[in-house]
Amino acid sequence: MSSIERKPRPRWARRAAILGCLSLGLVSTSNANAAEASDEHSRLNQLERSASDYSIALAAERREDHGRAVMAYRAALANDPDFVEAMVGLARALVARGDYKSARDWLDRAELAHPSYPKIEATRGFVSLREGRFSAALESLIRAREHDPNNPEILSNLGALMLRRGSLVDAVATLKEASRLDPNSEQASFNLALAFDRLEEHEEAVYYYQRFLSLSTSEHQLHVPVQERITRLRAPPPVAAPKGDQEGPS
Repeated sequence: MSSIERKPRPRWARRAAILGCLSLGLVSTSNANAAEASDEHSRLNQLERSASDYSIALAAERREDHGRAVMAYRAALANDPDFVEAMVGLARALVARGDYKSARDWLDRAELAHPSYPKIEATRGFVSLREGRFSAALESLIRAREHDPNNPEILSNLGALMLRRGSLVDAVATLKEASRLDPNSEQASFNLALAFDRLEEHEEAVYYYQRFLSLSTSEHQLHVPVQERITRLRAPPPVAAPKGDQEGPS
């Protein structure tokens, strides 16, 4: 009987499995000598510290504290240089700080070590989008969507790109799908509001502006401009004076 060939799991999947075994107490050292057991537990402790720093980095990103996120991602990589999720996260945080070159360098390192990791191409698209290289961004995001069609972050960035290029109807369709998959996405809500605003569908625009306000923190730099825009959209149109009431030249 022929044996079934099994493909090796990606490295990031194996790493998750190791941490899962550690958390469940399933790592056995009964057949290892004391030195090997010590090395194994030392490595697992490093992975635990790396995972903790990674969680800190994600929380910092959610608070838009990108400087803290960069530090925490770097700490995660110091304990686990092969941590591809942290490489991509670090690239994302560096983009938020305007360091596009370093972000691309980290994505190159991630791709070299883990060419099949799906978020690398999506993040490349995000970098190109922020740099204003829209053609490159479109190519990367379309490739990323082909590999992961239900990823709300990819769809949100693709919708933002369509909005920038003036493809408003396509942008609305793509951003609505992103918002459906991730109802808490403030980026998708904001860009939907912009798209409807430019289409002069003001009721829909106000709805998504309000949704953006409810999802983002009050300290967000767009809070005040969005509130002002809602006020203007809700204001009644100016009433023109009757022709008979207009004053003629003196």
